[in-house]
Amino acid sequence: MTVVCRPVEGVEVAGPAVLEVGEAGWYTATYVPITATAPVILTWGNGTAGPTAAYSWTLPGLYTLTVTATNPCGPAVRDAFTVTVVCRPVEGVEVAGPAVLEVGEAGWYTATYVPITATAPVTLTWDNGTVGPTAAYSWTVAGVYTVTVTGTNRCGDEVVGRFPVRVIRLYRIYLPLVVSTLTPSPPTPSPKFGRGGWSRGVRSEGPNS
Repeated sequence: MTVVCRPVEGVEVAGPAVLEVGEAGWYTATYVPITATAPVILTWGNGTAGPTAAYSWTLPGLYTLTVTATNPCGPAVRDAFTVTVVCRPVEGVEVAGPAVLEVGEAGWYTATYVPITATAPVTLTWDNGTVGPTAAYSWTVAGVYTVTVTGTNRCGDEVVGRFPVRVIRLYRIYLPLVVSTLTPSPPTPSPKFGRGGWSRGVRSEGPNS
C-alpha cells in the first residue's frame, strides 16, 4: 500500500487592509491545497497558532503581518499581508443650545465633533469640568458668557468649540386685582301721553285736531 504525503503548496491571508490606531483586526489564513496531508500547522508572526489571529497597532503607518504553513510532507510556505494603520484627528467641535437664558435658569448644551470618522475614542471636555457630549450651565449674574468645549483624540492637537450665551434678568410686575360691583340703574319709564297717542281709552289730539 502506497502512502501519499501531500505537501502544503501555499497559504493566503484575508482580512482588513486598513485599520485605525488601536483598532483590532481579525485575519484568516487558508492553505492550499485543502487536500494537503494533516496536520497542517499555521503560525502567525505575532506568535498565534491556528487559522485566525488578531492584530492591532498603536501608531499610524504601514505594517506587514505574516503567516507560515507547514506539514510533514515538505518545506514551510509563507504569506505576507500589508496593513495600513491610520489615525484621523478631530478637526472641529460644534456646540448647540440656548443662546439666551434667564438668571438662574439651567441650559443644556450639546457638542458634536467633526469629522464623525475621527479615530475613537474622542474626549469632549467642557470648561465647567463636565466630560461627555452634553453639559448643563447656569449663571447667577446677568451678562454675556461663553460656553467652551475641547475635543481631542490620540491623533492630533486639541480643538475648541465656543458658544456665546446672553444671560438676562426679567423683572416681573404684579398689579393688584380690582373688583368693582356695579348697581344697575332703574329703567326709565315711558311717557304716558304722546302726540297722537292713547291712554286709558282717551284720545289725545294735537292743536290742529
